[in-house]
This record gives sequence, C-alpha cells and structure tokens, in this order.
Amino acid sequence: MRQDWAWTETVLYNFSGGSDGAYPHAAVAIGKGGVLFGTTFNGGTANAGTVFSLTPPPIPGGTWTESVLYSFTGKDGYEPSAGVVIGSGGEIYGTTSAGGFFWMVGGTYSFAGTGTVFNLTPPASPGGSWTERLLISFVTADHGYLSDGGNPGPLILKDGVLYGTTEFGGKENCPVYGMSRCGTVFKVSQTVLYDFLGSTTGYYPSGGVVIGSGGVLYGTTSAGGTSNDGTVFALTPQGTESVLHDFTGGSDGADPLAGVVIGSGGVLYGTTNSGTVFKLAPPASQGGAWTETVLHRFNGASPAGLVIGKNGVLFGTTSSGGSANHGSVFALKP
Repeated sequence: MRQDWAWTETVLYNFSGGSDGAYPHAAVAIGKGGVLFGTTFNGGTANAGTVFSLTPPPIPGGTWTESVLYSFTGKDGYEPSAGVVIGSGGEIYGTTSAGGFFWMVGGTYSFAGTGTVFNLTPPASPGGSWTERLLISFVTADHGYLSDGGNPGPLILKDGVLYGTTEFGGKENCPVYGMSRCGTVFKVSQTVLYDFLGSTTGYYPSGGVVIGSGGVLYGTTSAGGTSNDGTVFALTPQGTESVLHDFTGGSDGADPLAGVVIGSGGVLYGTTNSGTVFKLAPPASQGGAWTETVLHRFNGASPAGLVIGKNGVLFGTTSSGGSANHGSVFALKP
C-alpha cells in the first residue's frame, strides 16, 4: 500500500472544552459561503454536546469564527458522535448517539434512549435561535432493542429522504461478543434496508453511508472483515452487500468509526480510529480489487469523518489533540 506524505494539514479551530464544545467526533458539512457545520460530543450548556458553525475569515489567513447553534440537554438527545447534513433551505439534520426517549420519576428525568434523529431550523432573522425538532427517538436495550436499531450514525439526504446506519439493533442474530444484534442501514421513516450478519461481512456500521452512481450505498464497519479490524462496504439497491476493503490493523489503519465520502472518479476517502486518512480507488475493470492508499497519519489523535471542498481539499475533525487537547478542525490539501 502506497503512502503519500505530501498533503498539508492546517488547524482552523481549537475547542476549549467549555460552552464552545469538546471532542468533535465527526465530519463537518460545508454550507453557503464556505461555512463549516459540525457537532461536538460533549461541552455546551449541559455538557451534552453541541451543533456548531465555523465561519471563514473575510481575509485569507485570518481567524475562523466558531458559533454554537444548539446545545443538547438529554431529553432532546445527547452525545452527538456523528456530523450533520444541510437541507435545501439551510435546515440541518443529524443524530445523537444517546438520549431522546425519557420519562420523569419524582421530578427527575430518566433517559432511556439509544439516540435520536433531529432537525435544526435556522432563525427567521440573523442572530436568533435555531429550533430543534426530534424526528426519531430510538429505544434503549433496557426496554428491548427494536428492529429499527439503536445508536444511529451519520445521515445523508437524497431527494428529501434521510439515510443512515445504527451501530446496534436489527432483527438478525449476531454471533459476536454475545451481542444479539449487529446493526442496520435505515431510511427515515425507519425502513431497514440491510441487517449485518457479522464475521467477514463486517459489523457495527457506526459511520453512516453515502450514495454513489446507480444508487449504491457506501459505508464502513468498525469491526469484522478478514482481520476483524473493520471494512469498507457497498450495498446495492437490491440489498446485496460486498466488502471493498478489509483493514488489517497495520499501515492501512484499523477501526473505521466514520463513513466515507466520494470524490471524482468514484474514489472513496475516509479515516480510521487508529489515526489514518485514506483513499480507496475503484478497480480499472468491473469485479477487480479496490486499492487503498494512506494520505496522512495523525500522531496520537483520532480523525473523524471527512468532507471534500474546492480543489479536492479534505476537511475534518479530530476528537482529541490540538492546543488544549479537546480536539481540532483540520484541512488536508492534495
């Protein structure tokens, strides 16, 4: 596997760990004017995570400006480990990995949810508050995993339909680590497209999916594969899953918690929790092998998902590292 160390990384913002958020686990989305939108796993007013924006400077080389658009409280979801997608009207869609379903006992909230799918609507006038609305609230294992899954990952938006994955749940038995469910691919409203079976086909698809040509969905599993270090997979509209790459845990990386993005020529770009940014090039002829190349390796930090900007620049986040060790937003240039 070839390694290319010529890409240049630039830190755009360092999180402080307070009201601005902490530990961004996921990719950012690029909005109008080059504004980046993303989430932090913790921080915010209730330390339950945030949705933030990062506005580019008016002059190249200036300081980027971070703003918290929404702070989670628990009953509206908490610990958003995935990024967001932007609708045609500027609305934002995303997931939280926990929270949502709750009840009150003796004046105290008890949270039993395994995550939510949410919508954020921008304010009517600049400077106003964004409004959150829950679209789905997944139910905890304490009340029995539902067939629609639990612990949702990132979403994609296509023709008004949201698609995503749940790390756990589903209807198929999963004979690994005593888990009874291996995760799902779903669309809103909660239609399961595929149940993972574990083993060499992969399991725990926490990173969401993207749609390629012909309606094929591409994503990752954080475990399974020939070395049990995770996979990159494809899912056809007919429901057929195939593994495009098995991570070995060596120089190619391991444990891809985030999904992939699609570049020109159908090339897939992604990250592994072990610290690599990779690309996966499709075969020259149908049925051939996909080729993985490591583009950058972080020293002691775990990169989350990616988005592709102008001229092929990759933007992403690390959940740790940076000047305060609370994470960073980075750019990786070809």
